[in-house]
Amino acid sequence: MQGNLPLRDIRVADFTWIGAGPTCTRFLAFFGAEVIIIESHTRGGIRMGQPQAKGPTGSPNLSGFFNNLNSCKESITLNMRTPQGVDVARRLIGLSDIVVNNFSPGVMDRWGLGYDELVKVNPGVIMAEMPVAGRWGPHKRMIGYGATVEAFSGINEMTGYPDRPPTGTEINYPDYASNPYHLATALLSALHYRNQTGCGQYIEVAQLESTASVMETYVLDYTVNKRVQTRTGNHAAYASPHSVYRCQGEDRWVAIAVTSEEEWCGFQRALGEPEWTKDPRYATLQGRKEHEEELDRLVEGWTSARSPQEAMRLLQAQGVPAGMVQNMEDAMERDPHLAARGFYARLEHPEAGLTRYDGLVAKLSATPGRLRAPAPLLGEHNDYVFRELLGMSEDDVNQYILKQVIY
Repeated sequence: MQGNLPLRDIRVADFTWIGAGPTCTRFLAFFGAEVIIIESHTRGGIRMGQPQAKGPTGSPNLSGFFNNLNSCKESITLNMRTPQGVDVARRLIGLSDIVVNNFSPGVMDRWGLGYDELVKVNPGVIMAEMPVAGRWGPHKRMIGYGATVEAFSGINEMTGYPDRPPTGTEINYPDYASNPYHLATALLSALHYRNQTGCGQYIEVAQLESTASVMETYVLDYTVNKRVQTRTGNHAAYASPHSVYRCQGEDRWVAIAVTSEEEWCGFQRALGEPEWTKDPRYATLQGRKEHEEELDRLVEGWTSARSPQEAMRLLQAQGVPAGMVQNMEDAMERDPHLAARGFYARLEHPEAGLTRYDGLVAKLSATPGRLRAPAPLLGEHNDYVFRELLGMSEDDVNQYILKQVIY
């Protein structure tokens, strides 16, 4: 079934929840890893997150948020507040290659499932944790989500307009664009190390440091110039014009970024070389930056007479970086490029129905991953894991259900 998927022999005991952890383990699942989510009826997490598909009232299986982040995975339910639940989890970890969590520091230790204990039952296990600020240091007990990590790392200071409060990215950027892929890289590196040595290891990816790592140019500016950069709206010190400009239609825009003199010449050609583009004040980046407000009005005079698609096409044809500002309807229904590459996949979910899922962002020529299955129903794989994988008897499973250990 797994064919030539490169991680087909890898099993992951997945204790992650919310965004960053599930995004990482989904990446592993795409490439063949058997990812088993350990869940509970008592902690719904993002299973109750919006948007919800139409389906059985109160069902924990309808969240578009959860389903998109957990395709190709398996789900079991365990009550980790019971000694028996912890024991079952320990047995599963004993049969796993990787165990991942993004709890607050110390949760796994309190269950007796810290790394020092796990290597006693599985010497080759790779354990990864994603604490907000790490397991040591003044902020080691910090709790938070993507929005708070984004703020504390410095990103919010850079997003928004200079005369307004910080805005942030509004998408919990760390959860989907930095932390999960840093962890995935670390896990693949640890697997490579284990293949060479037979030894597992402990991995910590502090979400704060992972997010702060994307601030490199601002860090360099302070290091060299002692300059604290702040919000500049859509402008950039190294480019002009550089902004988002109004186009024809209601709330339609195009982003343009001219970063070199060669691109400025291409910009002039794309516009048909109107007289104002030959103004000596705009002949250099310094001049364009000094007269940026006026330049933006002139650029928008051109873009506002065109659709964002046309503006993008004309500029791209002359080598100018430009892209229409797409909403989700544009991306999913009208973007010919994403459609041709099949990025948004359709999978049939037992309760949510035919639903679109994010596709693969990495394409391997010899061992391509694939979306094999929709997100699991809550506890869908209890029988497989408890009876088949762990070899528990029918009586034991039934007793655990009655005692709400399997719950």
